Amino acid sequence: MIKVQRSAEAVRPLTVEVVRQFHQSVAVPPNYRFENVPGGDARHPVLESWSAGCLRRTA
Repeated sequence: MIKVQRSAEAVRPLTVEVVRQFHQSVAVPPNYRFENVPGGDARHPVLESWSAGCLRRTA
């Protein structure tokens, strides 16, 4: 349990820094949105083109 807690404490500053940089650059984080949210499904092709070659569709 102590190792997990120390690992989390080590990762926390990195996470905070990444969020801070996204916020300062006014960049939109690359995450999927639900399709029932206005504009949610229009964002998916943008994300998929941004990560082309990294995603595999097997279904």
